[in-house]
Amino acid sequence: MSNEVKTSGNLSPLDLLKRSGPGIIMAAAAVGTGTVATSANLGATYGYAMVWMVILAMVMRGIYVRATYVSTAVLKMPVIDSIRAYYGKGLSIFCGFICAFGCIAYECGNFSGTGMSLSLLLPIDWKIGGIIMSLFCVFLMFSKNVYNKVEKFMKACVFIMILGFLIALIMTGGPSATGFAKGIVPSLPDQSALFTALAFIGSCAAISGVVYGSHLSKDKGWTVEDIKNKTILGDTIIGVGSIAVIVLLVLCTAAVTLNPRGITIGGISDLTEMLIPLLGTGAKYLIGICLLAASTSSMLASATMGATLLLAGFGKESKMDDMNTKIWGTVVIALGAVIAFIFGSAPMQMIFVSNICAVLNAPILAILIIMIVNRKEMGEYKYTVKGNIALALCLLGLLAVTAYNIARYTGMI
Repeated sequence: MSNEVKTSGNLSPLDLLKRSGPGIIMAAAAVGTGTVATSANLGATYGYAMVWMVILAMVMRGIYVRATYVSTAVLKMPVIDSIRAYYGKGLSIFCGFICAFGCIAYECGNFSGTGMSLSLLLPIDWKIGGIIMSLFCVFLMFSKNVYNKVEKFMKACVFIMILGFLIALIMTGGPSATGFAKGIVPSLPDQSALFTALAFIGSCAAISGVVYGSHLSKDKGWTVEDIKNKTILGDTIIGVGSIAVIVLLVLCTAAVTLNPRGITIGGISDLTEMLIPLLGTGAKYLIGICLLAASTSSMLASATMGATLLLAGFGKESKMDDMNTKIWGTVVIALGAVIAFIFGSAPMQMIFVSNICAVLNAPILAILIIMIVNRKEMGEYKYTVKGNIALALCLLGLLAVTAYNIARYTGMI
C-alpha cells in the first residue's frame, strides 16, 4: 500500500506517476503474447485500416476502469466486494469463480508464451522456459511487500515492451502518416474485419481485468482525495494509454513489414518475420525480449487476478500480501502450467468453457458496475447523465461482442 502524501489540488506529473500503478498492472495483464500476435496479425492483414478499432476498444476500457476506481474510492469496497454487499453472496461467488477460471485458461497461454519467448533468447526447450518463468512469478508472489514489487516489475515490463517495439518500428522507417490517419476513420475492409473487431474489443476491453483493477486500487490505498487530485483519471489514462501504445506500435510495424509481402502471423515464432529483413538473426532477440516482458508480466498479473477475484467472491481477504492470495495465485499458475505442459496449450474443451464464462461474465459485470456507480451511497460521486450514457454505449458494444461470441459458438457464423 502506498503511503505518499495526498493533496486536494492536482498533482504534478512526477507525483502522479508515484501515485499511479493499478493501471500499469492491468495493462501488463492485458498485453500477453496473444495480444501481441493478434496486433501483428491486424497490421499484417489490414495494414492501418483497423487503427480506429484499437482506439475504440481503449476508450471503452477507460470509461469502465474509471467507474470502478471511483466506486472503490467512495464505497471503500472493490467491485466484487460491492456485489457481495449489495446484491448477494451467490452473485459474487459466481462472478469471482468464472473470472478465476478464465485466468487459469489464460495461464496456459502464458506458460507457452513465456517458454517460447525464453527459447528465442536461450537454447532451451520451451517447456523448460515456461517452468523457469513460472517459478520466478511464484517467487515474486511470496516475497514481502508484494504489491510494490509487482507494481515496479510491471512498470519495467511495460517500459521494455514500449521501448522494444518502438525501436522495431523506427527501424522499419516508421509508419505511413497518411495510412495511419486514414485508419483512424472507422471502416471495415471486408466482412471478416467486423468479427475481428468484435473479438479484439472483447479481449482488450475485458471487464474481468477492469474489475481486478478496483482491487488493485484498494491495495494502492486510494481514497476520495485521489478523485479530487486527478490521480484516478491520470492512472486510467496511463494504463489504457500503455495498452494502446503497445498495440499500435506492433500493428504499425506489421503494417510496414508484413502487409506489403502478404505475410500473416500464425504463431509466436512468426513474429520474428517482422524484423528479419532488417535485423537478420538479431530479430529473434529483440522480439524475444519484448515477448518475454509481455508474457511474464501477464502470467504474474493473471495469477494474482484469479486468486484475488476468487477469494473476493467468497468474501475472503484478497490483498496481494495475504497468504491466501499467494497460495491461490500459485494454484492458478500451476494448473495453467500443468495443462500447457501436457497439451502444449489449453485444450479446446477448456478454451470453450472459458469463452462461455467470458460471454456470461462480461455483460453481467458491466451491468453491475453501472448499478453500483448509481447507488445512493455514492453521494456526490453518483454517476451523472453523461457518465451513464457513456457507460450505456460501452455496454451496447459489449453486448454486440457477446452476441458475436454466442453466434460463433453456436455455429451461426
